[in-house]
Amino acid sequence: MQQTNSEQTPYGINQVKALDVSDTFVKDRMVCIIDTGYDAVHQDLPSAATGSVITGTEGGAGPWNIDKDGHGTHVAGTIAAVGGNGKGVLGVARNGELKLHIVRVFGDDGNWAWTSTLVKAVS
Repeated sequence: MQQTNSEQTPYGINQVKALDVSDTFVKDRMVCIIDTGYDAVHQDLPSAATGSVITGTEGGAGPWNIDKDGHGTHVAGTIAAVGGNGKGVLGVARNGELKLHIVRVFGDDGNWAWTSTLVKAVS
C-alpha cells in the first residue's frame, strides 16, 4: 500500500487508476453490495454524516447494518472508503457521497444462510 498522510492507498486503487477519475458525480449513483453486512459505525465508511445514503435489506442472514464476519465491510471499503479523513484507506469512490444499498445474505461465519437468500437479494 502507498501511504497518503495517515491514510493508505491500497495497491488496487492505483491499478484501476481510480485517482485519475473524479468522483464528483457519485452522489447520483448507488452500488448494491450483497455480502455479510455493513459495519454502520465504521469510522472510514460512508454514513449519513458524510452525506451518503446507506440503505439495506435483510436477506435472511440477519440485520444488514451488522457485519460480524467483516467481509462485507471490507468490500464496502474497497468501493467507498472515505478519503481525506486521515483514517484507514481510500476507496475507489472516496468522497463519502456514494449511495450504498447493503443486502446481507451471508451469516456471521461468512457462509450462506439459505440458498433462497440470493434470489431474494436480487429481486
